[in-house]
This record gives sequence, structure tokens and C-alpha cells, in this order.
Amino acid sequence: MKRLILILLVATAAITSARSQSLAIIYNNQRINNGTVVLINGQHNNDPFYEVVAHARVLNLTNRSVDVRAKRIIIDTVAGTENYLCWVQCFPPNIDVSQQVHTIGANDTTANDIFGGHYVPKGRPGKTIIKYEFWVEGSPEDKAFFTVEFLVQPSSIFENNSRMGNAAPNPARESVKIDYQLQPTTQNASIRISNLMGQTVLERPLTSMSGIIQLSLSGLQEGVYFYSLVVDNQVSSTRKLIIRR
Repeated sequence: MKRLILILLVATAAITSARSQSLAIIYNNQRINNGTVVLINGQHNNDPFYEVVAHARVLNLTNRSVDVRAKRIIIDTVAGTENYLCWVQCFPPNIDVSQQVHTIGANDTTANDIFGGHYVPKGRPGKTIIKYEFWVEGSPEDKAFFTVEFLVQPSSIFENNSRMGNAAPNPARESVKIDYQLQPTTQNASIRISNLMGQTVLERPLTSMSGIIQLSLSGLQEGVYFYSLVVDNQVSSTRKLIIRR
């Protein structure tokens, strides 16, 4: 009888804990469980600005607005590489916890550009593992979290995948050219430029399966940006773009 009561108490506690969780993570348009490990592949190359980026949205499970903070926990990393956290804005590589909160409305999710886990392999192949946590301000135990394995391998492994080349020139002044190649099964694709806050400042659709697209930068201020290949509404790869005048 005591054993039955203990089992019931444990089950009740587990259900209560699950119900009290305020946040969840949406990855690739699907809700994932806490502790889920996702693998993101990158192409090995010598471009110092090449980045592999993890994108996810945070879902507010409650019927009230909550202020949420983000954290990066480095589990294992390839020597000589860099990684940094973006939560509303991007922070230097030495910052693990976002310096500001983001308010998520009742039963709402963050926009696609609020969170980004950026990995800069700097020409070094291998796997880097990083855990990302999101919690309600003032309640650090009320959190959602997942782990990303960034795996950078030789480009020959990706011959059948969509590809984005290096921006030229970079640094750029008035315009930039980017070559690309898409998989035959691609439904839609674009080149997107974002600022350090993660906000999209320029986006152009790709109308052929391969080629070179030229983007005018006249409407953008001097500074550091990111350009991404977006395939079927998912960011395929991201690199850094510098505008100087």
C-alpha cells in the first residue's frame, strides 16, 4: 500500500511539474522536449567569416506575458573556434547570459530572429556541443532547454545539398555578389541580410536553381551584418558581411 501511495505521489509530482512549465522550444516548426539534441551540419572551408547558426523559437505556454532570458552553456568545443549567443541582440563570445530579457505574450512565440546560436569554425573541422537554456525572469528553474551539436565536415559530403558561396567583395561598399546552388527539390529560397539585432534588413528571392545574385547595399549603414541562405523557410547557412564606406 505504501509503495502504491509513493508511486502515485511521484506521478502526481511529475504531472504537476510538466503543467507548471511555462516555456517550450519550437525547432523546425515542431515543439521539442527539454533535453532534445539536434545536429546541425556545416561545411569545412577556410572562410574566417563562415558561420553555422542554430535557430529556434521559444513558446510561452501560459495565459500571461512572461519576460524571458537566454543562456549558453558550452559542453565541448573545437579548439580555435568561436561561438556566441544572440537573444534580441548578439553578444560577444565571452558573454554566456543575455544581458536583457525579451517579453513573450500569452500563448505566443518569439519571432524567428530573436534567438540565434552562432558557431564560427574558423576553418577547423569537428564537433562543438552547446546547450541553450531559456527561463522566466525571476524563476530560473522554470526553463526550456535543448542542445545543439555543430558538426563541420569536408564540403564533399554536402554535394547534394544547397550551397551558398562567399560574398564578394567583403568588406563591401555599394553592392555585393553571392553565388548559390539549390537542391532540385527546393520549393522556395532567398538570400537574407540581418543586422546584429537579428532583424532582417534585406531579403531577395532566388528565382533559379543556381547562379549569382547581386544585392544593392545602398540602403544599409556601415557596419557588421549577416547574410543567410534561406531554403524552404529554414536558414541553411549564415556568414558575416562587413559594409565599409
